[in-house]
Amino acid sequence: MKHKYKHILKNASDKLLIKLFVDNIFLYKFVRCHRLSSRSFFVRNRQFHVCARCTGLLVGYVISPVFLLIKSYTSTLFILFLLALVLDGTTQLIGLRNSNNTIRFITGIGTGATSLSFLWSVIHHVLRLG
Repeated sequence: MKHKYKHILKNASDKLLIKLFVDNIFLYKFVRCHRLSSRSFFVRNRQFHVCARCTGLLVGYVISPVFLLIKSYTSTLFILFLLALVLDGTTQLIGLRNSNNTIRFITGIGTGATSLSFLWSVIHHVLRLG
Protein backbone atom coordinates (compact mmCIF):
# COMPACT_ATOMS: atom_id res chain seq x y z
CA MET A 1 0.00 0.00 0.00
CA LYS A 2 2.85 2.40 0.85
CA HIS A 3 4.40 1.81 -2.59
CA LYS A 4 1.11 2.78 -4.27
CA TYR A 5 1.04 6.20 -2.57
CA LYS A 6 4.70 6.78 -3.36
CA HIS A 7 3.96 6.05 -7.03
CA ILE A 8 0.97 8.42 -7.02
CA LEU A 9 3.04 11.18 -5.42
CA LYS A 10 5.87 10.66 -7.93
CA ASN A 11 3.47 10.89 -10.88
CA ALA A 12 1.86 14.05 -9.48
CA SER A 13 5.23 15.73 -8.89
CA ASP A 14 6.44 14.73 -12.37
CA LYS A 15 3.29 16.23 -13.93
CA LEU A 16 3.76 19.45 -11.96
CA LEU A 17 7.42 19.75 -12.96
CA ILE A 18 6.51 19.14 -16.60
CA LYS A 19 3.84 21.85 -16.51
CA LEU A 20 6.15 24.35 -14.80
CA PHE A 21 9.48 23.73 -16.49
CA VAL A 22 8.98 21.68 -19.68
CA ASP A 23 5.64 22.62 -21.27
CA ASN A 24 5.68 26.21 -20.00
CA ILE A 25 5.66 28.39 -23.12
CA PHE A 26 6.54 31.48 -21.03
CA LEU A 27 9.88 29.96 -20.04
CA TYR A 28 10.56 28.92 -23.61
CA LYS A 29 9.80 32.33 -25.11
CA PHE A 30 10.88 34.84 -22.48
CA VAL A 31 13.55 33.40 -20.19
CA ARG A 32 16.95 33.61 -21.85
CA CYS A 33 19.12 30.67 -20.91
CA HIS A 34 21.74 28.59 -22.68
CA ARG A 35 19.63 25.44 -22.09
CA LEU A 36 22.58 23.07 -22.34
CA SER A 37 21.33 19.56 -21.73
CA SER A 38 24.35 18.70 -19.58
CA ARG A 39 23.45 21.57 -17.25
CA SER A 40 19.70 21.06 -17.15
CA PHE A 41 17.30 18.86 -15.24
CA PHE A 42 15.13 16.25 -16.93
CA VAL A 43 11.82 14.74 -15.94
CA ARG A 44 10.51 11.66 -17.76
CA ASN A 45 13.31 12.11 -20.31
CA ARG A 46 12.16 15.66 -21.10
CA GLN A 47 14.56 18.56 -20.61
CA PHE A 48 13.62 21.67 -18.63
CA HIS A 49 13.52 24.87 -20.73
CA VAL A 50 16.04 26.43 -18.34
CA CYS A 51 19.30 25.16 -16.86
CA ALA A 52 19.69 24.02 -13.26
CA ARG A 53 20.96 27.44 -12.10
CA CYS A 54 18.06 29.29 -13.77
CA THR A 55 15.64 26.72 -12.35
CA GLY A 56 17.00 27.52 -8.89
CA LEU A 57 16.75 31.26 -9.50
CA LEU A 58 13.12 30.95 -10.63
CA VAL A 59 12.15 28.77 -7.66
CA GLY A 60 14.01 31.20 -5.38
CA TYR A 61 12.12 34.20 -6.79
CA VAL A 62 8.82 32.45 -6.06
CA ILE A 63 9.74 31.79 -2.41
CA SER A 64 11.52 35.13 -1.91
CA PRO A 65 8.56 36.90 -0.23
CA VAL A 66 9.04 34.55 2.75
CA PHE A 67 12.49 36.05 3.28
CA LEU A 68 10.96 39.52 3.63
CA LEU A 69 9.66 38.30 6.99
CA ILE A 70 13.16 37.45 8.22
CA LYS A 71 15.14 40.39 6.88
CA SER A 72 17.86 40.32 9.54
CA TYR A 73 20.49 38.33 7.69
CA THR A 74 19.11 38.07 4.19
CA SER A 75 21.32 40.82 2.76
CA THR A 76 24.38 38.96 3.99
CA LEU A 77 22.95 35.68 2.72
CA PHE A 78 22.23 37.26 -0.67
CA ILE A 79 25.81 38.47 -0.99
CA LEU A 80 27.18 35.06 0.05
CA PHE A 81 24.90 33.16 -2.36
CA LEU A 82 25.62 35.59 -5.19
CA LEU A 83 29.38 35.26 -4.60
CA ALA A 84 29.04 31.47 -4.56
CA LEU A 85 27.00 31.58 -7.77
CA VAL A 86 29.53 33.82 -9.54
CA LEU A 87 32.49 31.82 -8.22
CA ASP A 88 30.91 28.54 -9.32
CA GLY A 89 30.09 29.86 -12.78
CA THR A 90 33.43 31.59 -13.28
CA THR A 91 35.62 28.70 -12.15
CA GLN A 92 33.60 26.38 -14.40
CA LEU A 93 33.88 28.79 -17.34
CA ILE A 94 37.66 29.19 -17.12
CA GLY A 95 38.18 25.46 -16.64
CA LEU A 96 39.48 25.37 -13.07
CA ARG A 97 36.88 22.83 -12.00
CA ASN A 98 33.67 21.12 -13.00
CA SER A 99 30.45 22.14 -11.36
CA ASN A 100 27.31 20.02 -11.10
CA ASN A 101 23.59 20.61 -11.29
CA THR A 102 23.10 20.31 -7.54
CA ILE A 103 25.55 23.16 -6.86
CA ARG A 104 24.06 25.21 -9.69
CA PHE A 105 20.53 24.72 -8.33
CA ILE A 106 21.50 25.51 -4.71
CA THR A 107 23.39 28.69 -5.59
CA GLY A 108 20.51 29.72 -7.86
CA ILE A 109 17.76 29.10 -5.32
CA GLY A 110 19.73 30.83 -2.54
CA THR A 111 20.39 33.89 -4.69
CA GLY A 112 16.82 34.05 -5.97
CA ALA A 113 15.23 33.52 -2.56
CA THR A 114 17.21 36.30 -0.88
CA SER A 115 17.18 38.77 -3.79
CA LEU A 116 13.83 40.44 -3.02
CA SER A 117 14.77 41.03 0.60
CA PHE A 118 18.15 42.40 -0.47
CA LEU A 119 16.49 44.72 -2.98
CA TRP A 120 14.01 45.87 -0.33
CA SER A 121 16.91 46.62 2.06
CA VAL A 122 18.74 48.64 -0.60
CA ILE A 123 15.62 50.65 -1.50
CA HIS A 124 14.86 51.22 2.17
CA HIS A 125 18.42 52.37 2.83
CA VAL A 126 18.48 54.71 -0.17
CA LEU A 127 15.15 56.28 0.72
CA ARG A 128 16.32 56.89 4.28
CA LEU A 129 19.43 58.67 2.98
CA GLY A 130 17.60 60.78 0.42
